[in-house]
Amino acid sequence: LARPLGSVPEVLKDGVTGYIDLNVDRLAARVKDLESINRMSCRQWVQDRFSVERMVEDHLNVYHRAIVDRRNLLHPL
Repeated sequence: LARPLGSVPEVLKDGVTGYIDLNVDRLAARVKDLESINRMSCRQWVQDRFSVERMVEDHLNVYHRAIVDRRNLLHPL
């Protein structure tokens, strides 16, 4: 249960890994729904996005883009 602030929308998927809502009263009412979260679906969603392999790949892509962008700034076509 979380409000959609900061990194929450990136880390949680509403209805899959938890519940997201701006309204605290609505979140409190969802406590009873937590047991309906499918553990396997939740785990799979997290593994797909936050495994070591995925995180390393994403970081390498960011570094690669930064290097290419810097080269393009220094040596425009």
